[in-house]
Amino acid sequence: MEKFEYINELMPFYQSLLTVRQNEILQHYYFEDLSITEISELLNISRNAVFDALKKSTALIIKYEKKLGLCLAYKRRMKLYEQLKSLEITQVDNIINELINMEDQ
Repeated sequence: MEKFEYINELMPFYQSLLTVRQNEILQHYYFEDLSITEISELLNISRNAVFDALKKSTALIIKYEKKLGLCLAYKRRMKLYEQLKSLEITQVDNIINELINMEDQ
């Protein structure tokens, strides 16, 4: 998986563990697809500061995932939910849908 996609996948799990500024820079870069130059102009900081923040923040998110594994565990649960849904039992489907909704909140 490409690093860009990987960070996008991890962000929802770990963004609350980052500072406001780290979060802001990652949001602009990974979700809004702004360049380092555009972010530096938008936030009125140097390109180097943006680059350093991106580097540190992505390293932190990857470190958190390696230690906590929240994203990986989520993917595993979703895969199991899909297997259960394939049984096509209405009551089971209802419970699974409720569990998936709880996961996504």
